[in-house]
Amino acid sequence: MKKIIILSILMMLIIPLLATTAAANNPPVNPTIEGPTTGESGVEYTYHFRSIDPDGDNINYRIRWGDESNEEYIGPFASGASLLRGHTFEEDGTYTIMAKAQDMYGAESDWTTLEVSMPKDTVRLPFFQMIMEKIFYKFSFLRILMN
Repeated sequence: MKKIIILSILMMLIIPLLATTAAANNPPVNPTIEGPTTGESGVEYTYHFRSIDPDGDNINYRIRWGDESNEEYIGPFASGASLLRGHTFEEDGTYTIMAKAQDMYGAESDWTTLEVSMPKDTVRLPFFQMIMEKIFYKFSFLRILMN
């Protein structure tokens, strides 16, 4: 009887500790994708991917470009570090770039998307609009303020 009581007490102490340890790993925050949303096919453009893991774990990125290219699995990177990745859309069309972050323990964020249109005749854009797009691209915090 004493063995059963002692075993029950030990189980009551150990199980919450195991549950706390398993629940301590949080998934990374959904990654941001920044870069040009219009352009010309056949030209390489650079995109910035960034995510933060609340536990400070290293992060790997899964990237789908939305065209015929293979999905990329890149990493590891320190939490909060930016990944710069160039890509060329070979054909005219609208593409959806998708990115997901995964920490070193397998916890994953949700997918984040960015729609990109190729080609776009940038010569016909009004001068002011071109300037504003460049400002919003360089100073991403302005985009957050405007939203």
